[in-house]
Amino acid sequence: MKLLTNESGSFTIEATLVYPVVFLTTIALLFFSLWTYERVALQQMSALAADRAAYNWDNSYKDPITGAFNLNENDGLYWRVGNDRISDIFGSLINDSPITFHFPEVGHTALNSGPERKLQQVTASFPNGIAGRLTYRNHLADREVTVQLSSVKTPLNFLESMLGNNKNLAAESSAHVTEPVEFIRNVQLVIDYIPKLKGIISGKDAQQTLQENIPSPAKTIVIQSEAEASRYIQQLVHGHTVNIATEDNGKSRKIDALDADGIAHEAKYTVNNTEARAEILKDVELIKKGKVKGVVWHFFRITKNGKLDLSPSLRQALEDNGIVIVIHN
Repeated sequence: MKLLTNESGSFTIEATLVYPVVFLTTIALLFFSLWTYERVALQQMSALAADRAAYNWDNSYKDPITGAFNLNENDGLYWRVGNDRISDIFGSLINDSPITFHFPEVGHTALNSGPERKLQQVTASFPNGIAGRLTYRNHLADREVTVQLSSVKTPLNFLESMLGNNKNLAAESSAHVTEPVEFIRNVQLVIDYIPKLKGIISGKDAQQTLQENIPSPAKTIVIQSEAEASRYIQQLVHGHTVNIATEDNGKSRKIDALDADGIAHEAKYTVNNTEARAEILKDVELIKKGKVKGVVWHFFRITKNGKLDLSPSLRQALEDNGIVIVIHN
């Protein structure tokens, strides 16, 4: 009777019986949490990949992550007609399968353009251990990118019978391809305003308005002397004649036209090489001392023979000293 009524050691016996159950339950919850995390992460990865592919679909040269691209890189003006799998709209008639890209694919080379390239670019952001396929369907009004991914095995074998027979985690997401905002706005602008313009102005009035706003051909200006060349440059750059002192190379330098930005302009019709080289030294001095921000020499062709009085040696001297040359025809 004493043995039956004695309760000493009962806590130890109860703990021995309960602890394994608590321990196994904790481990099971831990692995279930890991499995759930992996599945959610895979689902998020597939959704992000589908969204990126759909967003960058209008240009296969876009960065698959940031969407950035160079202005001179595009798929051409008519890629929607000839390079966007438009034949998918006749799938029910010709039994044509949609574009599908499997990865990882051994020995697969990079593609230049088209739906395959756009699907392939998305896989660059996937980590190792991820496999699957990407599919693109074009039903004209409804274009869709589908991403199917598979990843690591379930943490415990007994979870396979509880959560499904598939040993690999799997996820699938889809995104619809839409046109860029500026394309949609331009189309809507044309649709809205063309009928309004037709009602406001007639064809004859529109033609007359265009003719009135087309500028008339510029009047041909003939330069026949150094003075005319100087006046023309003054009008062209809105400058004025000025004399600036030069301490190192003579007393002063006469500038034909000094514009509002501090650039000195020199007009040349006929050229004396000796005087020209002396003027180059003065111009270099003005630039070094900051009295002018730059120097431009304008050369005009001689009216009688159409020749340009600019020798190769003088051109080289001007270029060596940082003086800009402008030739007027």
